[in-house]
Amino acid sequence: MKRGFGKLGFICLALVICLAGMGVGYAAWTDTVTIEGEVNTGELDYGFEQYSCCCLCCPGGCQSDLDQLEQNMVNSLGYQSSDELSKGLEGGRSPGVGCGCLNHCDIEGVDTDGNGHIDKLVITTDGRCCGGILHFRAYNSGTIPLKITGVNWTGFNRLRARPIKSPVVEQLEPGEAVTACYIWTGKLDDDKRPYHFEVTLDATCWNTP
Repeated sequence: MKRGFGKLGFICLALVICLAGMGVGYAAWTDTVTIEGEVNTGELDYGFEQYSCCCLCCPGGCQSDLDQLEQNMVNSLGYQSSDELSKGLEGGRSPGVGCGCLNHCDIEGVDTDGNGHIDKLVITTDGRCCGGILHFRAYNSGTIPLKITGVNWTGFNRLRARPIKSPVVEQLEPGEAVTACYIWTGKLDDDKRPYHFEVTLDATCWNTP
């Protein structure tokens, strides 16, 4: 015998619908996941170590031709060319060894940001210094790999610096260092005054395009 959908049926149907809705809501709620944690970024830091400079005596004094001046300085160290000087440095010979290296150059390391690492070199010479050799190690004092992209020379408008051994590298791991050597010229006979200049490094993360 057929019977209609009475009050009890409606109540049961309502309960079923409510339970279904609660199930869908619970399922949606349990799909939400909360993640907590810390993200530690690396520190990019670099500087100079084991730095030195020397002025070079030049036969005939300070030439007005900077190319000839550079050649005379290379010759005063016992080399015939800048390329030979570069090979000598790669072979372990100190750039300060030679009859042409004079103590008319003072070098000071400066920690500009107060973190305990030297990030600027200040070189001061007297009036007898036509040019000279700057030798240093650039090192990675941070916690991530970096690449050194350049060396900045400022403070003396006639200064010309050429790398004998460049510190520019594509990847330098934390704690590693690279040796560099530059020859600078610029002092001319018509100017007997002392001069000074500053040297800093440019670097960025190793994977920066």
